[in-house]
Amino acid sequence: MGIPPEDLPRVFSRLYRSENPGIQGVGDNGVGLTIVKTLVEAHGGRIWVDSEPGKGATYSVLLPLGTDIVSRGQV
Repeated sequence: MGIPPEDLPRVFSRLYRSENPGIQGVGDNGVGLTIVKTLVEAHGGRIWVDSEPGKGATYSVLLPLGTDIVSRGQV
């Protein structure tokens, strides 16, 4: 159902939990997105969220291609 704008800066923080009743029971320990962010950044990538309250949220991940794969034409 989307994330309120005031919560967006905290979405990837440890133990952040949404008060949205549409997702109760999902990610109850509040560490899932923190783990995802840590893994993505460890690989040199980025993760972000776009949200429209009442409609939904979209999480995007951008990971770099390894230069050895690109140089061998294995993309």
